Amino acid sequence: MTCLNESPQIGAKSHLMPITEPANEAERTHSIRILIVDDDNINAMSAKSVLERNGCLVQVASNPVKALEKYAREKDSIDVVIIDFFMPLLDGGEVVERLRKLNPEIKVILFSGAEETDLRQIMDRYPIDACIHKPLQIQEALQTIREMLPVLATQSF
Repeated sequence: MTCLNESPQIGAKSHLMPITEPANEAERTHSIRILIVDDDNINAMSAKSVLERNGCLVQVASNPVKALEKYAREKDSIDVVIIDFFMPLLDGGEVVERLRKLNPEIKVILFSGAEETDLRQIMDRYPIDACIHKPLQIQEALQTIREMLPVLATQSF
């Protein structure tokens, strides 16, 4: 349970670089099914766009309660949840705990612009598998997903 990128993002902004990887790398994430839970629609939709261009199948939920409802209905068709921590209604930690009750094996990635020390505290406190930093760095995100889901990342669906 560590962040793959040890350096914090300074001046994190709510935009993402529209980058894609070479075709052979994109094939390694082809058809990985992701649910992004983030109340910041700009970050969520930008991440969705970048991940889809790299072969992932992505859904977005901006409301954590609705995200839990969606996951409960569709848990067999979601491989990984990428979640912001600071959200209204329920924080990311509460959402993760509820996700784990629905499926103890679900892979969860924290998606946050928080300081590195705060990220470590969050990951120590909650059952989160990995973290990626805001703004989304496509290489970091794809590497994290591939390391968490190595079998899925090499299969064709």
